[in-house]
Amino acid sequence: MLRKTMLSIIIYPAVIALFIFHFMSESESLARQGEAKVLSEIFPKVEESLPEVNRTERQILGGTPDQTTLYIIESLQEGPVVLVIGGIHGNEPAGVLAAESISTWVIDQGTLLVIPRANARAVSTVTRCALGGGDLNRSFPGTPRGSSCQKLARAIYSVMEEFRPQWVIDLHEAQEYEQVITGALGQTIIYPRNSNTLDIISRVLEYVNNMDGPSKYPFTLRRGAVPGGTICAALSLGLDGFLVETCRKEPLDTRVNQHLRAVNSLLQLIDITIY
Repeated sequence: MLRKTMLSIIIYPAVIALFIFHFMSESESLARQGEAKVLSEIFPKVEESLPEVNRTERQILGGTPDQTTLYIIESLQEGPVVLVIGGIHGNEPAGVLAAESISTWVIDQGTLLVIPRANARAVSTVTRCALGGGDLNRSFPGTPRGSSCQKLARAIYSVMEEFRPQWVIDLHEAQEYEQVITGALGQTIIYPRNSNTLDIISRVLEYVNNMDGPSKYPFTLRRGAVPGGTICAALSLGLDGFLVETCRKEPLDTRVNQHLRAVNSLLQLIDITIY
């Protein structure tokens, strides 16, 4: 967007350094291809003038080691509100890169909220969790008086409380395909057990699977969001949501595009056009 823990940075510094180099090399490779090229494979060019939007940035937990940016893109036309989260786990670059691209989108109605590097400290060290912290995707709704991880979870939960998005989309990655090892989660879209929006989520699934024609391991639906995760937090507020798990065995640009497709398809299904 997976259930793994990086080897200790104290015991295995060489392994960590190699992983960071690989992560940065993948990211730089994607950048060299040009973001416009990546997006051009997904969205047609629009010749007409772009709709007006208001763009603002807000610092979550500003002035702390866990400070991260919330991008707020507001159309002048009222409409649905959608929150996209990347970087809950810091060693999952595709979700971070996709969310960073999404933070530059222009929309024709509604509000798009984007947190590309939710767990900024973990992203900076390319580790699943921040050093000394717990798993952010097991810490919601969090508490302002808890550990640093619980405080971060609470701050993100507060964004959900404030804006009440109709949809929350969380972008993740897994090590293996779900169809190879049950429970591995790669190439799945995960939704809450009592969701009443399965029809929309199924159409998102279809859109992502049509990305490049038939695949040996197409995305599948998996019911049952993890307790303490972002989607369960959204559900507790009466919000709809789903989690996208790409598979690390796919190339980075493919994983990024899969995330972009999932978010774009949801926006289309709720009548938001992006530019």
